[in-house]
Amino acid sequence: MATILFLLAATLGTSSAQRVTYSAPLGDNIRTTTFDILGFCGGNLLVYKNAYSDYRISVYDSRLKIRDEVALKFMPSGVSQADFVNLGDRVLMYYQYTHRRDLYCDYVVLGPHGEVLEAPRTIDRTLHPDRVVGQIPYHVLYSGDRSRIMILEVLRVEDSLTYRIRTFLYDDSMQLVAAGSLSVPYLEETDTPRNFCLSDQGGLYFTMGHAGEPGGNYYSSLTVMYKPPRTNEIRERTVSVTDAMVNTGLVLKASDRSGSLWLAALAGEGRARDVGAIVLQRYTLEGLRPLDSRLITLTDSLKEVMRSGAGALRQTFDDYRLTGLVTDEKGHAMLVGEQRYLDPDNVRHYDHIVLFEISPDYRLSGAWQISKQQGPEMEPPYVSFLMVNTGHALHFLINKYHRVFRFLNNFRYILTDYRFGPDHTLEEMPLFRGLDNKIRWATRYGRQVSREKVVIPCVSGQGLIFAMIDYGAATGTGGD
Repeated sequence: MATILFLLAATLGTSSAQRVTYSAPLGDNIRTTTFDILGFCGGNLLVYKNAYSDYRISVYDSRLKIRDEVALKFMPSGVSQADFVNLGDRVLMYYQYTHRRDLYCDYVVLGPHGEVLEAPRTIDRTLHPDRVVGQIPYHVLYSGDRSRIMILEVLRVEDSLTYRIRTFLYDDSMQLVAAGSLSVPYLEETDTPRNFCLSDQGGLYFTMGHAGEPGGNYYSSLTVMYKPPRTNEIRERTVSVTDAMVNTGLVLKASDRSGSLWLAALAGEGRARDVGAIVLQRYTLEGLRPLDSRLITLTDSLKEVMRSGAGALRQTFDDYRLTGLVTDEKGHAMLVGEQRYLDPDNVRHYDHIVLFEISPDYRLSGAWQISKQQGPEMEPPYVSFLMVNTGHALHFLINKYHRVFRFLNNFRYILTDYRFGPDHTLEEMPLFRGLDNKIRWATRYGRQVSREKVVIPCVSGQGLIFAMIDYGAATGTGGD
């Protein structure tokens, strides 16, 4: 089996234990508090919080001891969205709000203690909110090295089947590099630009797809589009797959290390469009020139191993959606998917996780399943999973049923770690040291804040707290 270089680091040892640190409750409630974990900035962990328009930055030290809570007094009323780009020594904060029916996008520069380093400035104003496409008017994108930042807005052109995509490209000092505008035609209003990503050079990439039927899970046509950094021209490539339709839950990723744009999706075959293959395509970042296009078959023997529930064998992967793609400069790829579906009572289920390993010659060299069932018995904050890439392993953190008391039929959802290592084995790790089984973990909202550390929001009683997992605790490799 091929070596996956993105899971290996020759200078690192594998950690067999982890350290868990908890913050103290500050009176926040997960049901009423909007939050965003910003990561470490100048040695402090910053967390944005908003409860009933009380905007603030909570400043924690490296052991999650609270240092300060800084009120963001400059924030206007009616803020609908806040986005952040952490640059290590400062944080760029972008926020959107409505004033006299117009939409605004402003930004401010915050320091390591949550203080304002540069006063708020307006980036753009939208005079026709009714033409905005999507629930979020302005999208904030940033490149892998965070040297390029783009503010993007999609508008419908009045009386025309055309989108107008407005872009503002900045460097990491918020100096304007280029402003642009694109016209993109569409067939129906459900055909919207999606999967935006940005390269280190400032190239914009996204997809435009047309569903085969209203509300369907497959595209009857799909196009990848590219806007160069300093021009308003657009280049496009049609995603063509013989006798198959591309699933709408696709992944688009710009990899500057390999100079490639990756597109990965599950594909439906036959009249029933049962998932039977993986679409994997690569293009050059510069010019969107096609490099490879493969359709990788998911065999019946693999489906038999992965099969769950009472559905037909051919429908094994029909409810799965790709959620992640990890690649390296040699062409290795790991695809991550999750089983998501609505039951007859309109309840969303988040069930099993699947891993597909693709070799550089586009063979399916391995597949694994992490079994879980998260349905109506779990509240939305606690479902799904968090993937952590420590460089030498992938960790998948989920809430899973465990027996709490010996000899009693007492089960409880407890944070569980599945590790996929460089030896190509998937294993359930022992429960974390210092794990409090009375705490509920909202893993889907966690964030990896360094190579070895991840911060996850939790609920203790009724209060919102945060927990930090240090995978470097056993080997001494952890750091901010």
